Amino acid sequence: MTSVNGDWLDDFYSSVDAMRIDEIVEHFAPDGEFVFANQPAAIGHTAIRRALNDFYSTIESIRHTARNRWSVDDRTTIFETHVRYKTRAHNELAVPGLAVIERNSSGLIHSLRVYVDNSALFAPPMAGAAEA
Repeated sequence: MTSVNGDWLDDFYSSVDAMRIDEIVEHFAPDGEFVFANQPAAIGHTAIRRALNDFYSTIESIRHTARNRWSVDDRTTIFETHVRYKTRAHNELAVPGLAVIERNSSGLIHSLRVYVDNSALFAPPMAGAAEA
Protein backbone atom coordinates (compact mmCIF):
# COMPACT_ATOMS: atom_id res chain seq x y z
CA MET A 1 0.00 0.00 0.00
CA THR A 2 1.17 3.52 -0.72
CA SER A 3 1.35 5.24 2.67
CA VAL A 4 -0.46 8.35 3.89
CA ASN A 5 1.49 8.19 7.16
CA GLY A 6 3.01 5.10 8.74
CA ASP A 7 1.10 3.49 11.60
CA TRP A 8 -1.53 0.83 12.37
CA LEU A 9 -3.51 1.68 9.22
CA ASP A 10 -0.49 1.04 7.00
CA ASP A 11 0.17 -2.23 8.83
CA PHE A 12 -3.45 -3.31 8.44
CA TYR A 13 -3.67 -2.53 4.72
CA SER A 14 -0.29 -4.16 4.09
CA SER A 15 -1.85 -7.37 5.42
CA VAL A 16 -4.97 -6.79 3.29
CA ASP A 17 -2.91 -6.28 0.12
CA ALA A 18 -0.79 -9.36 0.90
CA MET A 19 -4.06 -11.28 1.42
CA ARG A 20 -2.81 -12.62 4.77
CA ILE A 21 -6.13 -13.50 6.34
CA ASP A 22 -4.86 -14.51 9.79
CA GLU A 23 -3.00 -11.20 10.16
CA ILE A 24 -6.07 -9.25 9.08
CA VAL A 25 -8.30 -11.05 11.57
CA GLU A 26 -5.80 -10.33 14.39
CA HIS A 27 -6.51 -6.61 13.90
CA PHE A 28 -10.19 -7.16 14.82
CA ALA A 29 -11.73 -7.38 18.27
CA PRO A 30 -13.26 -10.82 18.94
CA ASP A 31 -16.74 -9.33 18.39
CA GLY A 32 -15.58 -7.07 15.55
CA GLU A 33 -17.76 -6.33 12.54
CA PHE A 34 -16.68 -6.32 8.89
CA VAL A 35 -19.06 -5.03 6.22
CA PHE A 36 -17.75 -5.17 2.65
CA ALA A 37 -19.78 -3.24 0.08
CA ASN A 38 -23.30 -4.66 -0.14
CA GLN A 39 -22.44 -7.95 1.58
CA PRO A 40 -24.01 -8.88 4.92
CA ALA A 41 -22.05 -8.00 8.04
CA ALA A 42 -19.50 -10.57 9.20
CA ILE A 43 -19.35 -10.47 13.00
CA GLY A 44 -16.61 -12.17 14.96
CA HIS A 45 -13.31 -13.70 13.92
CA THR A 46 -14.79 -16.86 12.36
CA ALA A 47 -17.26 -14.95 10.18
CA ILE A 48 -14.65 -12.34 9.18
CA ARG A 49 -12.18 -15.08 8.24
CA ARG A 50 -14.88 -16.80 6.14
CA ALA A 51 -15.85 -13.55 4.36
CA LEU A 52 -12.23 -12.79 3.53
CA ASN A 53 -11.61 -16.35 2.39
CA ASP A 54 -14.67 -16.23 0.11
CA PHE A 55 -13.61 -12.94 -1.46
CA TYR A 56 -9.91 -13.70 -1.78
CA SER A 57 -10.74 -17.00 -3.49
CA THR A 58 -12.11 -14.94 -6.40
CA ILE A 59 -9.12 -12.63 -6.89
CA GLU A 60 -5.46 -13.01 -7.67
CA SER A 61 -4.40 -9.71 -6.14
CA ILE A 62 -5.53 -6.49 -4.52
CA ARG A 63 -3.65 -3.23 -4.08
CA HIS A 64 -4.69 -0.11 -2.16
CA THR A 65 -3.22 3.31 -2.81
CA ALA A 66 -3.99 5.81 -0.07
CA ARG A 67 -5.69 9.03 -1.17
CA ASN A 68 -6.87 10.72 2.04
CA ARG A 69 -7.32 9.95 5.69
CA TRP A 70 -9.44 11.72 8.27
CA SER A 71 -9.36 11.05 11.99
CA VAL A 72 -12.77 11.83 13.42
CA ASP A 73 -11.55 11.15 16.95
CA ASP A 74 -8.92 8.92 18.55
CA ARG A 75 -10.87 5.77 17.61
CA THR A 76 -12.56 6.56 14.29
CA THR A 77 -10.78 6.89 10.95
CA ILE A 78 -12.17 7.50 7.47
CA PHE A 79 -9.83 6.24 4.78
CA GLU A 80 -10.15 7.10 1.08
CA THR A 81 -8.28 4.82 -1.27
CA HIS A 82 -7.83 3.79 -4.86
CA VAL A 83 -8.19 0.00 -5.16
CA ARG A 84 -6.82 -2.18 -7.95
CA TYR A 85 -8.17 -5.73 -8.23
CA LYS A 86 -7.07 -8.59 -10.46
CA THR A 87 -9.20 -11.72 -10.73
CA ARG A 88 -7.95 -15.25 -11.23
CA ALA A 89 -9.26 -14.90 -14.81
CA HIS A 90 -6.88 -11.88 -15.14
CA ASN A 91 -9.64 -9.28 -15.35
CA GLU A 92 -8.53 -6.00 -13.78
CA LEU A 93 -10.47 -3.17 -12.21
CA ALA A 94 -9.39 0.05 -10.52
CA VAL A 95 -11.99 1.91 -8.45
CA PRO A 96 -12.23 4.44 -5.63
CA GLY A 97 -13.06 3.12 -2.20
CA LEU A 98 -13.80 4.41 1.26
CA ALA A 99 -13.55 2.71 4.64
CA VAL A 100 -14.92 3.79 8.00
CA ILE A 101 -12.90 2.16 10.75
CA GLU A 102 -13.81 2.26 14.43
CA ARG A 103 -11.39 0.84 16.99
CA ASN A 104 -11.96 -0.08 20.60
CA SER A 105 -9.96 1.15 23.61
CA SER A 106 -7.40 -1.64 22.98
CA GLY A 107 -6.80 -0.39 19.43
CA LEU A 108 -8.52 -3.39 17.82
CA ILE A 109 -11.03 -2.86 15.02
CA HIS A 110 -14.56 -2.90 16.38
CA SER A 111 -16.15 -2.05 13.03
CA LEU A 112 -14.82 -1.83 9.47
CA ARG A 113 -17.31 -0.71 6.83
CA VAL A 114 -15.96 -0.68 3.27
CA TYR A 115 -17.76 1.29 0.57
CA VAL A 116 -16.71 0.26 -2.93
CA ASP A 117 -18.39 -0.78 -6.17
CA ASN A 118 -16.35 -3.64 -7.56
CA SER A 119 -19.32 -5.27 -9.31
CA ALA A 120 -17.72 -4.73 -12.74
CA LEU A 121 -14.96 -7.11 -11.68
CA PHE A 122 -17.33 -10.06 -11.91
CA ALA A 123 -19.73 -8.79 -14.58
CA PRO A 124 -20.04 -10.83 -17.77
CA PRO A 125 -18.37 -9.26 -20.82
CA MET A 126 -20.60 -6.89 -22.74
CA ALA A 127 -21.95 -8.20 -26.05
CA GLY A 128 -19.77 -7.00 -28.91
CA ALA A 129 -16.95 -5.91 -26.58
CA ALA A 130 -14.51 -8.32 -28.24
CA GLU A 131 -15.35 -6.88 -31.66
CA ALA A 132 -14.71 -3.27 -30.66
